[in-house]
Amino acid sequence: MIFLKNCCVGHIPKCAGRFVRECLLSGVNSLGKDRPNAHHAHLTPDVEKTTGVIFFVRHPCSWLKSLHAHRMEKGWNWDLRYDLEKKCKSPEFEKFVLNVCEHENIIFDYFESYIGKYRSNDLKIGKVENITHDLLEFLCHFKEDFNEDVIKKMKPYKVNNYTKNLTISKEVAQKLYDTQFKYYNTYFYEA
Repeated sequence: MIFLKNCCVGHIPKCAGRFVRECLLSGVNSLGKDRPNAHHAHLTPDVEKTTGVIFFVRHPCSWLKSLHAHRMEKGWNWDLRYDLEKKCKSPEFEKFVLNVCEHENIIFDYFESYIGKYRSNDLKIGKVENITHDLLEFLCHFKEDFNEDVIKKMKPYKVNNYTKNLTISKEVAQKLYDTQFKYYNTYFYEA
């Protein structure tokens, strides 16, 4: 989590955290003075209920691809604190996705483990697919001091080449939609 003057920005794994961090460090002038500014990766510390909180979510298909590719690159370092990774892990991508499909709403539960405790805050949830637009909108909402031009010029990080080879058939994508409907519905994604 990164603390700014009027809000903080959380990071869910594989939801453009490095890109958001670089945007904030390069383009925001109001990093919090009473909190550490360092990127605390995926920590979700307690904050005052009056503190604004920003998170980003991602389409489930691209998120699963990115998570699987990341775990592969890191020697299959599944994070077994999370049911999604503990129950669904597999070195084969298709098997991983099918395992996810066996556990209704497990993607929602994973994301909620990060976002849930902030539901009573002024919570803003953006989409990775619209990340620059959403980030700028949220920084305006929370009246942060930032340089819009700097943030607009930031380029997303290189996508892992492994993810380009990962595909999900229409049938499996539909099964994923059916079993993970709560996530799709909550964050307004289509199959």
